[in-house]
Order: sequence, then C-alpha cells, then structure tokens
Amino acid sequence: MERRLWEIIDELSESEFKTSASLGEVLGASEKTIRTRIKELNEEIRMHGAEVYSKPRYGYYLRINEPGVWMDFLNSRGKEELRTPTDSKERTHYLLVLFLSRKDYIKIEELSSFLYVSTKTLSNELKKVEYILNRFHIELERKPYYGIRAIGKEFNMRICILHNQLMNTNPFFEVRKEKEKEIELIGEALLHLSKEYGVRFAETAFQNTVIYIYISISRMKKGFYIPKEALKVEESDKRELLIAERIYTKLKEVETFEITKEEIYYTGIYIAGKSHMGDINTKPNFVISEKTDKLVSQMLEEIYLTYNVELRDDLNLRMMLNQHLIPMEIRIKYNIPFEYFVEDELKEKNFFSYTMAQQAGVVLEKAYNKNIADDEIACLALYFQLAMEEKKTSFKRKNNILLVCISGKASSQMLMYRFRQEFGEYINTIKVCGMYDFEQCDLSDVDFIFSTVPIYSKVTVPIMEIKDFLESNEIMAVRRFLQVGDFRFLQNYYQPKYFFTDIHKSTKEEILHEMCLRIKKVTEVPDNFEASILERESFGPTDFGNLVAIPHPCQILTKETIVAVAVLNEEVLWSSHMVRVVILTSLSEEKTEDTQKFYDVTTKFLMDKSTVMQLLELPDFNHFIKLLCEVGIKK
Repeated sequence: MERRLWEIIDELSESEFKTSASLGEVLGASEKTIRTRIKELNEEIRMHGAEVYSKPRYGYYLRINEPGVWMDFLNSRGKEELRTPTDSKERTHYLLVLFLSRKDYIKIEELSSFLYVSTKTLSNELKKVEYILNRFHIELERKPYYGIRAIGKEFNMRICILHNQLMNTNPFFEVRKEKEKEIELIGEALLHLSKEYGVRFAETAFQNTVIYIYISISRMKKGFYIPKEALKVEESDKRELLIAERIYTKLKEVETFEITKEEIYYTGIYIAGKSHMGDINTKPNFVISEKTDKLVSQMLEEIYLTYNVELRDDLNLRMMLNQHLIPMEIRIKYNIPFEYFVEDELKEKNFFSYTMAQQAGVVLEKAYNKNIADDEIACLALYFQLAMEEKKTSFKRKNNILLVCISGKASSQMLMYRFRQEFGEYINTIKVCGMYDFEQCDLSDVDFIFSTVPIYSKVTVPIMEIKDFLESNEIMAVRRFLQVGDFRFLQNYYQPKYFFTDIHKSTKEEILHEMCLRIKKVTEVPDNFEASILERESFGPTDFGNLVAIPHPCQILTKETIVAVAVLNEEVLWSSHMVRVVILTSLSEEKTEDTQKFYDVTTKFLMDKSTVMQLLELPDFNHFIKLLCEVGIKK
C-alpha cells in the first residue's frame, strides 16, 4: 500500500472523529485530496478487517471489524510501505516509479502536495527525471489542464526500471521479499533452458535477465503489454525465443497472466542481447557473417590509420570481436544497457586501449547511427588490451649484455649464471669484463651494460648499476629494463622543439590552436591538421584524470611523427577533467617496433600522478625525459 495512505491511518483514531480539514492541515493536503485518499484507503483495508467510517459534520474514524486480520495487515507494513522521499535523490526515484507505473496524467499541484515540496523544487526534480527517461527514449508529455505523464515504448520502460534497479540501492526499486519465490522459479527455469540450448551468460547478465522477466510479468499483470506489431524473427534468434516461450509456459502454471507473441519476442531479444556464445574454439558451428566481419575490419583499419598499431592480422582478436558484436548489435538496436562495472578502472589502467576502443566506436556509431555507451566502449577496450598484451608476449627481444665486475672471476661467473637463470628469455649473449678492462671492450654489439661499479667513461650504451650478487629487489627492475629496451627510442618521439612551457590560454580550443600554430612553424602539416584534432575531441574525451590530456588527429596525417608537449601554468577544464599537461600526438605511417613501447611508456606516465606532479614542479624537457625513463622501468 502507498505511503500516503499509511499516513492517513497514522492520523485516524479508533475512538474519536477527525475532520478532513484537520487531517489536511496535518498532512499538508486539501480537504478534497483527503476525501479522495480516504476513498482509496477504504478500498485497500476492507479486505484486511477494517474500514474508515464517516459521519456528516463529524468526520472520520477507524473502525476495526476483524482485529486478528487487521493486526496481520499492520505487521506486514514493514514489507509493503514505501519510505517517504526525504531528499532530492529519493524524490527523483520515486517520481520515476510513479511515471513508469501509470498511464494517466497527474497534475503538478498534486505531486507538489503529495511530496511536500514547492512547485519550483518539483520542477527541478522533474528535469532530473526527464534526463533519466530520455536516456531510454521515454518522454514526459505535458498537457494543459491534464498534467504530466511518461510516454514511450513499453520495452524501453522495462529497461529503464531494470537499469535503475541495478544502478541504485533505493527502496522504491527493491524487489519485495514475498516475490523471491517467483524470482527463484524464473532463475531455475532460465538456468535449465540456457544449458539445454547452449546459451551462456556472464553472472551479472544472468541476474539481469531473471529480473527483466520478473518485471515483464509484473507489468503484464497490471495491463502493461508490448503492443502488437509486425515481427521479423532472425534465424539466429530462434533458440532465445524458444527459451522465452518455455519460461513463460512454466510460469503460467503458478501465475495468472496472458502471454502474447510480442512478449515472447522481446524477451527473446533481451536474452540474445545479454547472452554470449561461449568459447569460439569449442563452437565449431560459429559462423562469421560477412556484414559483421566487414565492420570488424573497418574498426581495426580505423585503429591502424589513427594510431599506427597493427591489429588487422590478429585472427584471434577478429574472432573475439565478431563474436562480441552479435549480442552488442542487439543491445544497440533495442537500447539494452550493458552493465560493465569496471569501466572507470579500465580507463585508468589501460588508457591507450580505451582510446583505441573510442576510435573503433566511431565506426560503430556510423554503422548503427546511434551513440555507443561508455560501458560498451570499456568492454571493447578489454579485447584490445588483451591483443596488445599478446603482441608484447609474442615478441621478446633478445639482448646482448655486458657485465662489468670489480674483480674475481668466480664472483663474475656467479653473476653471469644468475642473469642466465633469471633473464634467459631476454638474453642473446652475455660478456663479462673487469673494471680495469672496460676501456678496451668492444661495445659495438652490446645493448645493455650492467655494472657492479660506477662507470665514468662516456658511452652510448645504457648502463644500470647493480649489487655484486643481484639482490631480490633489483630483479624486477632489471627485467623491466630488458623488456622495455633502450629508452633512446624516446628521442624519435619527444623532441625539445615540441616542448612548450609558455602557452597561456584558458580553453581547450585555444590551447590546441596555439600548439598547432607552433608545430606549423617547425614542420609541415596538412591544412586539416587542427580540424582533425578537434573532430577527434568531439568523439569522446582525451582526458582521463591526473591533470593530463592526450589529443590527436582522427587519422595519420603527418609525414613525420610529432609529439608536442605543453606544460600549462594554470589548470584548464578539458572535457571532464582539469588539465595542466597536454601531450599532442601525431604518428607517421612509418612502421616501427617502438610504437607500442612509446604508448606503453607514455601511458605509464599519464597514469602516475606523482610523476606528473614532478614534471609540474620542474617543467624542463630533460627532466621530462628522465621521468619517462624512470616510470617506464617501474612494474
């Protein structure tokens, strides 16, 4: 029973009359509203052993006809009562429930009186409600003298209810305890049938599907049905439709509701959008459609043209993306949310993979003519991150190293043995020399020098000092040193002529314009260079926290690789974060093994807040390169 009716029960007495005027004064409602609510209340409580008795000129009092039945009803109050909205967030969710659970209009004045807020406050709450509803293609319709109501497709309304139930721990969306058996029955049926038909769910997707079916049945019982329409059943959707039909058939044995072919169809659509086909290696009948594979090719081509990262020949990635796009297309077409709850964490830890996914999302938006949700982008980023990790694993550089020891053949042989044991997968050859023989050593084929003593001679080979017996805390640093390789490759990307510390602008557009002007003074860039960068900014944010942004053109435009860095004196709002370091990247078409290492090291810098702060404290090019090298060696 609704909270407003419980409030009247609280104010009524079993021994004395109360007038509608006195009740209205206490409850903040008009006498007419009180009389209407008492009529509704009587319809609710007569079946529970009580009634509101009225007497002209006296008022109302509560008459208990069956005390035992009435007490049972009162004891159920904790389960049924909707808690009074006490703040803006709760009122927003209450209004969502109200609009999604009725077809008729309701007047602003009635809502204001009912929620005990002014019409101005209510107007602000309605703006928030309208924003949420619009995300699910539901509108608030306002009609003079009638009021306001929600209009939209029934399927979208169910998705809206489900999404808000998942995303907010709010009493207005909680599932009633007495319905747990029904939910359990749905879950058992879905689990059995999904196994029978070979349909697999992630845990969260399975739970969401169960709740969607529960919401659908609840709505049907109240007369909210998906309207009749021409349905086109795809061959690939038939097993999901069979699952839906058999679940409803099972539930009709214990529930009373009418089922239509439209209800079966849309439930099957929801199941198809939330399920996946499992491991492609165990599904010999998985057939890639020409349309889907073409879309995957366009995504990988877009990534190559934008970032010069070659993933087009990665068969495993292509197969995973083809498989993922099948349910994703259904979700996009029918506006089914994809709840990927590690989106923020993935942005932080895999910045570059996320930006690649954003660029791939541009292709999908053009293909489907719809915006791609952040959660969908985050899931695509995971596939790209896996592919990038596999590329790094498959290519392990073999290095020629020189060990420099102070003295003692035995100790140097022991150190060489330790290097072979710990880092053999990264080593091609090892040479050992003493401190006094170092000047005569041929370093022409040496990639790295590891020394137990300081080396004062000027050499072009990277040097790392270590202890005589390679202590345990040094092992990870050495391994990372060998994995990343020679940091001299950074010189091909970061150059002093593109390092700016004197840009004094207050907006993103002004900063990018100034950086482009300065780049043009140094090297040749196409006329659409700045426009392409701004176009990329319109696709999605290039700032992900830590005061850093990494803008870039939509595609490869420059003959040479350009990486321009601007360290700003003041914070500037970029897209959604404040920024003080701007790393504008424009890669050339030249293929190099260092591209992945460049993104790896740069991403580590972007995500390391303490390192960014060190650059802000000393905005110097050489200091910046030193910080990049230090953060690159970190695990």
